[in-house]
Amino acid sequence: MAKMIYSYKARDIQGNESTGSIEADSVADLMGKLRGKGLTLIKHSTTGSVSKKQEIVGAVKMKEIIPFTHHLRTMYGAGVPILAGLEDLRHETTNPYFSKILENICLSLKNGTALSDALTMYPKVFPKIYVAMAKVGEATGNLDLALDSLISYLERREETKGRLVSAMIYPIVMIFAVLCLVVILLTFLLPRITKLYTDTGIDLPGPTKFLMAISDFLIGNAIPLLALVGAIGFGIYMCRTNPTLKLKTDEFLLKVPFFGQLMIKDAAAAFCNTLSALQKSGVAVNESLKFCEEVVANTYLKKKIMELSRAIQEGERFPVALKNTGVFPSLVVTMVKVGDESGKVDESLRKVCEFYDKEIPMAIKRFMQIMENLIIFGAGGVVLFIILATLMPIYKLVQVIRK
Repeated sequence: MAKMIYSYKARDIQGNESTGSIEADSVADLMGKLRGKGLTLIKHSTTGSVSKKQEIVGAVKMKEIIPFTHHLRTMYGAGVPILAGLEDLRHETTNPYFSKILENICLSLKNGTALSDALTMYPKVFPKIYVAMAKVGEATGNLDLALDSLISYLERREETKGRLVSAMIYPIVMIFAVLCLVVILLTFLLPRITKLYTDTGIDLPGPTKFLMAISDFLIGNAIPLLALVGAIGFGIYMCRTNPTLKLKTDEFLLKVPFFGQLMIKDAAAAFCNTLSALQKSGVAVNESLKFCEEVVANTYLKKKIMELSRAIQEGERFPVALKNTGVFPSLVVTMVKVGDESGKVDESLRKVCEFYDKEIPMAIKRFMQIMENLIIFGAGGVVLFIILATLMPIYKLVQVIRK
């Protein structure tokens, strides 16, 4: 069934009326979507349909959203209306899925929908903080400033995220490659060489016997070992999908030496960056904390931010509630306290962001150097042991051949 585009008139709980357009499967679906926004449908009409051919499946990466926001800010700052700017950007983008979304947003704007409301319909493309800052910009008449803050925020988060992903992927790939090399040596190369030794009947050195025992174990128990690897993989999957296990796992990860501190610093940077941008745009602290939950990936830290929000709602001061969570670095707590006393929380948090913009790359660089050295020396030591244990019997073999 093709989706319909409905123009609607609705009322919120305060009695304020609003109009707009939205895609829905039916009137019941339309009412449900409006109800989710806290609106009650007054009247509606259909303005068109979205055929199945038009429903393009795809994805939009953040690397596309950032230049899109840059261009939109540039055109808006030059006096180009938002609708005209979006129309131009729709034709420029090479992503057909993104182009279709922008086309639908333009259609919504033509039907009287606010930009923030139009963006809300695509949560997989435009995150909640994007919509929130656009909404604040519209309400205050400073959309250009809101877009500036948004660009700065998105660029910082994308850069930090890229560095953190690189820091995690590099050691995993290297360790996996070393393990594959060792398994190949022990299961394919070593048995062929040691067969020559056993055929001669020479007494093998201890290291060689040890390697042969490992090789025989790997070859003889290949299926159980593969099943064990599968069980470990399933266990990791359960730890990342089951809410209770995920909470416990995320709490444990924060206690892992060095890596846990790196995760805490990244989460603190995301927290401060988000809160600073929203505070600068005029969003209340409690409302801002809801968006901070969204940008923090660790579920244990999400829980702590929820507790922070609850404590503030109950009347506790922001710096005190933040300290009581027990997870945020002392720098963040101190700067929030200074900002709270001076009435410039956004500026204090921005300084923390600037500090972490330098600190996190340095921490990641140190982490990479340590892991690189450990992997190189560890892998080198293992491979050297295998080679020496394999070649040690050659001396005795030469003596047997001479006799």
